[in-house]
Amino acid sequence: MHRIIAIILLTLSTNVFAEYPNKPIRLIVASSPGSAPDLIARLLGDKLAQRLGQPVIVENKPGAGGVIAMRQLKQAPADGYTLSIVQAAAAVVTPLTYKQANYDIDKDFDIVGTIADGPMMIVAGPSFQGKGFADFLKQARENPGKLTIGSSTRGSIPNLTNELMAAKAGVDFQVVTFSGSGQGIQSTVGGDVMLFTDGIAPLLSLVKAGRLRALAIAAEKPVAGLEDIPLAKEFIPNFAMSGWAILVGPKGLPPQITARLNADMNQVISLNEFTQKLAELGLFPKVGSSQNAKDYVKAAKSELEKAIKQAGIAPE
Repeated sequence: MHRIIAIILLTLSTNVFAEYPNKPIRLIVASSPGSAPDLIARLLGDKLAQRLGQPVIVENKPGAGGVIAMRQLKQAPADGYTLSIVQAAAAVVTPLTYKQANYDIDKDFDIVGTIADGPMMIVAGPSFQGKGFADFLKQARENPGKLTIGSSTRGSIPNLTNELMAAKAGVDFQVVTFSGSGQGIQSTVGGDVMLFTDGIAPLLSLVKAGRLRALAIAAEKPVAGLEDIPLAKEFIPNFAMSGWAILVGPKGLPPQITARLNADMNQVISLNEFTQKLAELGLFPKVGSSQNAKDYVKAAKSELEKAIKQAGIAPE
């Protein structure tokens, strides 16, 4: 009798997974319409819908550093019909720096796969007269606390990149933060700070125009089209930092559904149309298995924890 019941349950379960999806899928994004994550979500959603045979509806839930979106995802049924595109800051930084976040990327969610990553670029303005990144590190060692490097707000990925850079290089420089990238970039162009760190997209046009100099990219491997810019890890061993985006579901997502979504999203990410859109945003496609994604996030989380500790950012 027990064997018969088990067979019946297995058959029912298999049928449910075989029918997935049989209704629209919600795709939550923790940012406003028109933002980079929103644009990625809408393109990914459209292409996934074609493969899944059901609409993928993007829902924008901005605010509180991603907490609003993450809480909604955490409370949703783990049936594959509520997913979210989650960025590095919301996945890792917010839970470590905001006491009321009340979620953990490992304990409360299942990672379906990686979508893209965007390595940080370090540029110099006219007030830095050194030849390159090695010269900056040399001057920083010789003049502790005197050289300046800027980024957007405290606790942002660019800011934590600078903090981790200081820790791994064993140097002391002034880490300056601005209310946003635009203000910081203008201050660097104007000579108020020597260096500035951000994603590639906001900086590249100014580098090409000769108003900023690209000193290094904090990537694991050379960036296509920017191979002439050295990697930061050539000067600081094991130093790389990126902003990234992953597809996530509530904890307990059935393995069959995770596998289906992972396979379909990898096909979408590999499309030329998707790759080109990512390139416009300074991002690069990152395909792989669900386990690859979990390992990637685990490693990134470890580095971000070190950076937060280095910055002295206490949970608020």
